[in-house]
Amino acid sequence: MYKDRDEFEGFKVDIGGVKTDSRRCRPDKATARALNTLQSVQWEINLDLLEKLFDIQFDEDEGATLEQLRDRGEVGQGRGVESLKKIRRYIHNITPKKELLSGGNNEQGFFDNESLEEMSVSTLDWVKKIVNHNANVFWHAWYCDFRGRLYPRCTGLSPVGGDLSKSLIRFKKWKSMGKYAGDKRGINWFMRHLHNLMQGLEGPWQNGPAEKGLSFEARQEWVEANQEALREMGRNPLSEENKKRLGLHEVKAGKEDLQRIATLIEFDRIMEEYGEEGDWSLVKSGLPINLDGSCNGYQHISTLLRNPDLARSVNVIPSEQEGVIGDLYSKVAKAAKETEEANQGREERPTEGDEQRRDEGERQDCQHEES
Repeated sequence: MYKDRDEFEGFKVDIGGVKTDSRRCRPDKATARALNTLQSVQWEINLDLLEKLFDIQFDEDEGATLEQLRDRGEVGQGRGVESLKKIRRYIHNITPKKELLSGGNNEQGFFDNESLEEMSVSTLDWVKKIVNHNANVFWHAWYCDFRGRLYPRCTGLSPVGGDLSKSLIRFKKWKSMGKYAGDKRGINWFMRHLHNLMQGLEGPWQNGPAEKGLSFEARQEWVEANQEALREMGRNPLSEENKKRLGLHEVKAGKEDLQRIATLIEFDRIMEEYGEEGDWSLVKSGLPINLDGSCNGYQHISTLLRNPDLARSVNVIPSEQEGVIGDLYSKVAKAAKETEEANQGREERPTEGDEQRRDEGERQDCQHEES
């Protein structure tokens, strides 16, 4: 548990024989409570994603993989999370599936040699330890930096880590998608998150690909209209067609490629479960939903100044046009471009002073030639 320990030596520095507090930010009681709340959150490894994208080799049976055990009928054909719970064996090794590696039909693999080495000695090794020895549950220690921001001390397998780390974690305590049978608030937020991850990708979409700047309602409608195609991608992310659509056919470049796969897999599971239950209060999920603010600093400034134009640009209040999302960055870029074009026009267009100086120069040249 975090406590504000004034006498802790780690906060002291010796300057000219005088011990001085080195902290630029002193967390108050509310911040300490927030830190302890974050540290109490239980996390788990996303076994559904692990099973879809990685080969899992076990200690027993000469290193048999999950797929081999299924072929022999020793493990059912259920989802990864259920299969790995029932298998009751230690994981010996975890490696990306061959479809994600270079060689064979893949000129370039999604994982290059550098990322493979990094995964093997850090992320995947921790995954193995957490599943084998910690009942697939773990916690993070958090700290407050000098600006007052809260971060986990270890970024691996954390909500602020890289794409692989974020895709491999879920909340251990799953929550219901709704408070009652027809409560769609949970699935609506999930669909908005999925839409954000699918923006700009080509596919068999109705009415074109997912676009930026849409209202929450429009994002939900796009996901609902393309539900079957999205679920098929979640079931078979490594088919040749889906690999190209999802950017898995070449060296990893996107920041959210693996999070996109994790969300598609979970979307298929959620919709399948809802089809069986027909009640959103009985459907649960532990997948984190990332929601980024629109220029957080300017959101605070617009509120403090009570500036409605700025508030609309950063979505503190709704736009005057229905369905339009504020975009301050685009406004700034447009203004900067207009200013640059205006400056260029002034430089190219001679002013009255320029013309006078030119005429004076021509007269001096003529006088010089006559003399």
